[in-house]
Amino acid sequence: MESYSVKAINYVLKPISKEKLFFTFDDILERIKAEKNEAAIVVKSNEGIQRILISNLVFAEVIGRNVLYHLLSGKVIECTESFASACDNLMKYGHFIKTHRSYIVNMQYIDTIDNHQVTLQTLSRIPISQGKAREIKERYLAYQMEGE
Repeated sequence: MESYSVKAINYVLKPISKEKLFFTFDDILERIKAEKNEAAIVVKSNEGIQRILISNLVFAEVIGRNVLYHLLSGKVIECTESFASACDNLMKYGHFIKTHRSYIVNMQYIDTIDNHQVTLQTLSRIPISQGKAREIKERYLAYQMEGE
């Protein structure tokens, strides 16, 4: 049971055979490659070109002509791009939902949904467009069911 807490990949008993050891190393290398190839978007911000890992993106919002990407770390990356383009890029990943004309949310960070807002695990509160609460709740439930 303790092996799950340390994310053990395999358990090799003594005496160790070369085949078993190499199989374990191959498995480790595959997992490392998968982590390196994690989904990301590339944006042009005020600081230059930046790569944002999808798993670190909590939500994005548009203010005026700027798109603000809110990261799990609390950092906000500001870009001058169309919000429609940003939404199109993010919707490809399957776990984003547009709750309002000015917000798109990563469903993996949703804590609660009521009829007027989504509360995220980061304690940010995102408004829900009038009449969209039911659709958002249904999409979120479908997303959660896919993950199980």
